[in-house]
Amino acid sequence: MIKKTLSLLALAIVLAGIAGCGPNAASVRKEAQANADKYFEFVKAGNLEGAYNNTFSANYKRQLDRESYVRFQQAVNNKFGEIQEYAVADEPKIDLDRHSVVFVYNVKSANMATVLNYNVRMVQEGSEWRIDAVEPKFSQMTPEGPSAPLPKKAPPPENAPAPQKAPAPKNSK
Repeated sequence: MIKKTLSLLALAIVLAGIAGCGPNAASVRKEAQANADKYFEFVKAGNLEGAYNNTFSANYKRQLDRESYVRFQQAVNNKFGEIQEYAVADEPKIDLDRHSVVFVYNVKSANMATVLNYNVRMVQEGSEWRIDAVEPKFSQMTPEGPSAPLPKKAPPPENAPAPQKAPAPKNSK
């Protein structure tokens, strides 16, 4: 009986040790973010082929050939300017079961008054974290070049009278 109890206790300790050896959210975030950051460093340096070759997953490369990616990213850079700064916007969505992490990056470009948001989905390939999708979100952005700032409405003078409402139309019966 004692041998059986000790065997079960030893088995429980081994299983607990094995379960504790798996990845945790903090280590997964750190490893995945390091490769996502590497992507933005390549793009910032103008090395679009390096970004593609060194950070994209095999699956993403099958969906998006290098030439198409380079043309697209060059068009983004031409419209919004080169990347000046980037940072993770908030906590990533980590799925330990599916070995995936989704980051939202805020990216400041040269010709933008505000940041451009990028969704970056990372997947684990072997021991490496790779980009499985990178999607800039254009819908909320407006380019503002240094030579053509957006017009700003001037504030009313301090002693200006309040704006008058137009008189209501008279009913004609």
